[in-house]
Amino acid sequence: MENKNIWLSSVRLARDVILQPGNVFNKARNGELQREALIVFSVAALIPLFKSFSIRRQVLNFFADDRLNQLLSALSIPQVKWFITYLAYFVMICFVFGICRFFVKAENMKQLILALMSISGVGIVSQIIFYSIQFVLPKNIVFIGSYCVYLWVIGLSVRAIQVTQGLSFPKALASFLPPAIIFALICGIAAVSPYLAWLTV
Repeated sequence: MENKNIWLSSVRLARDVILQPGNVFNKARNGELQREALIVFSVAALIPLFKSFSIRRQVLNFFADDRLNQLLSALSIPQVKWFITYLAYFVMICFVFGICRFFVKAENMKQLILALMSISGVGIVSQIIFYSIQFVLPKNIVFIGSYCVYLWVIGLSVRAIQVTQGLSFPKALASFLPPAIIFALICGIAAVSPYLAWLTV
């Protein structure tokens, strides 16, 4: 019975982060969403991982050095890219928290992680919706829609930082944007929200 309640709470969390994100972030700040956030984040991570097996592996031959080509080809394996993206995401969170420390003395990294993990509920819903509409709508509209979802998640991330760290909006934005831009340029935009990887596939 308890396990059933946890799963129901996780479903509600994925719903509420879309409809009432402020309430979700306040609960994360109070440490009330530990197991639910972990479940939602895990499910959201598994969806792009499963999708990665439907993507063809690329063999790159850009350079004269075969070893370099082999390395780049290995890094382009979808499952490897999935792992690197999630690794980059957690490193980015560490940088975000580090910048937050310049603005506040309190250490709320656990609350910040819980809030950001809760946002992955958007990824679950978006992956389901985009998988369905790609067969109906033109590709360019789906592509534009996917970037709107990324912008939405970025906005939610800034709000999560604002609530859990007790920062003003400008300070929360200043804490998030520099690491997000750097990691997006290095690893792709999916590094900002890896649960949205291959959203249009």
